[in-house]
Amino acid sequence: MWWLEVLGLAERVAQASGDGDSRIDPAAVIEPGVILDDSQGAIVIGPGTKVCTGAVLRGPLVIGSNGLIGNNCMVRGPTLIGDEVRIGFASEIKQAMIADRVMIGPQCFVSDSKIDEGAYLGAQVRTSNQRLDRAAITVRDGEREIATNADKLGCWIGARSALGISATAVGGGVTVYQDWSSTFSTRTAAFVAENEPVFAELGFAQDVTIAVADKTTVTLGGRWARYFGNQDVTFLSAGARRYFRGGSVSYRLTHVNPEGRDAFLAHLVNITIDDASGEGKTQLWLSTGEASLDRSQIDGDFDGQNRAAMLQRTQPLTSNLALVASAGLSSFDRPQGDFTSLNLGLGVLVNTR
Repeated sequence: MWWLEVLGLAERVAQASGDGDSRIDPAAVIEPGVILDDSQGAIVIGPGTKVCTGAVLRGPLVIGSNGLIGNNCMVRGPTLIGDEVRIGFASEIKQAMIADRVMIGPQCFVSDSKIDEGAYLGAQVRTSNQRLDRAAITVRDGEREIATNADKLGCWIGARSALGISATAVGGGVTVYQDWSSTFSTRTAAFVAENEPVFAELGFAQDVTIAVADKTTVTLGGRWARYFGNQDVTFLSAGARRYFRGGSVSYRLTHVNPEGRDAFLAHLVNITIDDASGEGKTQLWLSTGEASLDRSQIDGDFDGQNRAAMLQRTQPLTSNLALVASAGLSSFDRPQGDFTSLNLGLGVLVNTR
């Protein structure tokens, strides 16, 4: 029973730590500003693991090899973390069993929980661990409800599961659109954000759009971005859009070249249907490749194949206000397993003109 493993973590961590003394492997990287507090138990960190500036680790805990503990993370024992685990910026981990090759995005909260091998948690995933009425927690097994006698208990996330909630990058950018003539326009963009896992911290983009025929445009573009860990990626794209009465359809091919890794191609198709009134619209995106939907984030694992579909509806509410709702389904084929995620979005579009 998984909750017994979580509740018995203190003993498991003590066994894994061996003689009870803290040990930091010489091949581990502990950046300046990291706090290692072993006053309540030993801290063991394996070779190749990097603990970034601002992280706080409080024992007892064991962290395996070749992992990453991001900036300003809090990890509290008893906690057992496997090999090749990546934990993003400002996440908090408490009394958790995290298996090998788990990826946890920024600003997550994982407490009193078990996460199996290869699972993926998107940004800001939280595992609630306490009832509002403070009563003991029960676990349902089929039709049975089992008393755990625990006042705090999170959840069990199975192997190769993928959870996506939301993601926020702190930063800013500017985009300048310029119509030079009736047939030639450009888009120039630049952005900067915090140097955190998942998000690009710096980037520039330049697109050129040319009207090559009646109701047909061609766009050529280039983009450079630097991601967490000084991973530079260049994007070169070419695409075309054909306008018709009531909408348009476009295709774009992007060549993605991560520094030090194999380059790959990404394909994106967009279909836009305008309302008869010309105010609202419905859009469909279909994509394949690592750069699905041209997101400004890359998860650090460029191997494998992504496929995604997203449907978005822009519904006017007033002359200056519209509701934007979207639903997307993504699949990720990785060497360590296949994942599927469902993303739902709801927002408001304000026209200030």
